[in-house]
Amino acid sequence: MYNCCSKKRWDSAGCFFTDGRYFLAGYQDKISCISGIGGMKNTGEQPMYTAIRETIEELFDILVPSSIVLEIMDVIYAKEIVNGTYILFVLSFDDLDTIISLLHNCNIISNLYDTFPKNVVELIFNRKVSTSEISHLALLPLVKNLKISKCLLEDISKIV
Repeated sequence: MYNCCSKKRWDSAGCFFTDGRYFLAGYQDKISCISGIGGMKNTGEQPMYTAIRETIEELFDILVPSSIVLEIMDVIYAKEIVNGTYILFVLSFDDLDTIISLLHNCNIISNLYDTFPKNVVELIFNRKVSTSEISHLALLPLVKNLKISKCLLEDISKIV
């Protein structure tokens, strides 16, 4: 279980799911960009709690009881990275599968899925395009200075 002993000032936290080659990202339609998964803390929250709560909200567009967030915190281990006032928790895709399984076993329902996903593949490919904070999910390569070519962006604009 994660136990935050740090007194550092922080205001937001998130989860970064990766296998060392790829990572999970989201597209935020309102600000037209690819982003990570996470958000602002609520009063009294510890960083890991915020990260898990925000992840569930953004991946499934739902609110879950605190007992579920705490249960998830008990079964995963995350490396913590501080980036200014943002705290990032690095987790594996296996950890994400564990979170999905736990939510599924709690009979959680999300309007973003006809059937609640059983794994990361279903999380990405069975998700409905939504008007929620994150409209799409994507796997991207985990490389330094990731850039998207102008030509690809032009191709995308012609398709969409």
